[in-house]
Amino acid sequence: MRYTMAVTAVALALMTTAAPGTTFYVDPVNGSPSGDGSQANPWRTIEQVFTGGLIETWGKGSVPINPGAPIKGGDTILLLSGYHGEVNIEGWYNRKAIIIEAAPGHSPVLKRVRIAPGSFWTFRGLTITPSAAPVYEQVVLFDVFSRFIGISRHVVIEDCFLYSVMDTSGWTAADWVGKACEGIRLGSQGQNLTARRNRMLNVHFGIYGQSDDSLVEYNEVTNFSGDGIRATGPGTVYQYNLIRNCYKVDDNHDDGIQGFMNYAPGQPIHDVVLRGNVIIEREDPNQPHPGSLQAIGCFDGMFMNWLVENNVCMVSHWHGITLLGADGCTVVNNTVYSQDYMDRTVSRNTWIEVSRHKDGTVCRDCVVRNNIAHRYNLPAADHVNLVQSHNRTMGLAEDENAWFVDPRHWNLRLKAGSPAIDAGTTADAPSLDADELYRPFGLTTDAGAYEYGSTVPVAADAGEDRTVVDANGDGWEFVTLDGSGSYSLLGPITAYTWTFQGAYIGSGATLAVPMFVGEHTLTLTIQTSTGETASDEVVIAVGGETAVGGDCDGDGDVDLDDFVIVKQNFGRTGVTSGPAGGDCDEDGDVDLDDFVIVKQNFGTSR
Repeated sequence: MRYTMAVTAVALALMTTAAPGTTFYVDPVNGSPSGDGSQANPWRTIEQVFTGGLIETWGKGSVPINPGAPIKGGDTILLLSGYHGEVNIEGWYNRKAIIIEAAPGHSPVLKRVRIAPGSFWTFRGLTITPSAAPVYEQVVLFDVFSRFIGISRHVVIEDCFLYSVMDTSGWTAADWVGKACEGIRLGSQGQNLTARRNRMLNVHFGIYGQSDDSLVEYNEVTNFSGDGIRATGPGTVYQYNLIRNCYKVDDNHDDGIQGFMNYAPGQPIHDVVLRGNVIIEREDPNQPHPGSLQAIGCFDGMFMNWLVENNVCMVSHWHGITLLGADGCTVVNNTVYSQDYMDRTVSRNTWIEVSRHKDGTVCRDCVVRNNIAHRYNLPAADHVNLVQSHNRTMGLAEDENAWFVDPRHWNLRLKAGSPAIDAGTTADAPSLDADELYRPFGLTTDAGAYEYGSTVPVAADAGEDRTVVDANGDGWEFVTLDGSGSYSLLGPITAYTWTFQGAYIGSGATLAVPMFVGEHTLTLTIQTSTGETASDEVVIAVGGETAVGGDCDGDGDVDLDDFVIVKQNFGRTGVTSGPAGGDCDEDGDVDLDDFVIVKQNFGTSR
């Protein structure tokens, strides 16, 4: 009995998925304000969902808002293609996240999203632009901020496309100033806010990362006229973002990433990570409104416990990476390069600088290692306990093409024989490079942001997709899952977890599970002793064997045993057990037709 129950439990997990919340639908083309939010009767726009009181949430002091409304924390709202207006949230605090996302295969468009303040909201896969609105307006496209009525927390925007207009080829400098929208603002005093895998195009500032303990990662800012990212949030990680093409249209000193005192005057900005960001001043030498971009500029500290690693800065300004007023900061394995300097069209030898605050406060306990730059400004008089080593300088006499794969096309990965290979030290070096590949990979750590010839540090391998056969025709078959091909270079694998559509199946490098006939996609997730995770999927198709006609006992052949079954049941009607009851043709009775089937197939087997 226990065996049967175990089989049933696992098999059911392979057939069903837990549903944590309700899914609602919103369709600007076929929906109605009087709909019920079902797929068959959707609401019209997400703006109407908010203004129509269809979301139950809480206000300041846990006061209920729209009690009894159909949408609640934990629910998902799927938006179909079309224009949805704008979202304006003021003081709505969910207790579980409400997800607002594009329905599969759809491209919903909003003018803007404003949260002032709110908590536990996720926006995913949306296009946000005032170009789709009846009247264009210069706005903050996604704006999350805090004020006297409360703090914004646990807000996520991911996989969205945000832009002012698609084409700025005809814009003057005045057009950029008067028309370019702000991209994403994660406002100051907010907490645990996330901007992930978003694309911003033709904007003023790309991302204001002002909130505390937040995450800004894998975003792209293309064509901007201010700063790509403002990194002023204590405890926030800014990693693996691509920032490119600065338009110089006003007096702002433009930065790829800029850090400065955001609030709480006199308090240092602390525990910030700048990791794996790529900054390109301009890709097209003929771009209109060109300017000299400061790559990473942190001028108004103090900056405490900052980690600046694996960044790639390609600009013509002096400031490649600059921290003025640093305490306990580490600047390691960055690559700073100026095509214009190497071409001798400018004299600015782009540098890495860590020096005293403008008020005279000296830097303390900083580390500068394993970098590549044209120059280093690390005045001894500006430091107490400075550690610097294994920094490589690329002067005008160097052949950049001997160092990098394709510097003229912004590829600063190391080529074979590069002087940067094995030129660093493992001390203070990150375990991954700018491509998130393992380091060191060779004799020792390479200098710069990229590790030559490296590989993915952690990989899950759920095995090859395959087809198995339901051998005895009972509708299911045991299948052994094999994740033993997984590996980790960052520490031993401590957990193998198998799931089906989010439901837990079991654990272990190998696992035998029963699967019903059909196709199943299972996910293996591994975790290492260092906390890294990786996932892989495997597709298992369980095919049912074609039954042999006349095989009443299901043993794969037709013999005297099957003849006996038909004989014993001869004359019966209302048979529901098919061949097992002697009804070989499954017409509900046992008669001469069934004897004929046994006779014709006698002696055959699978």
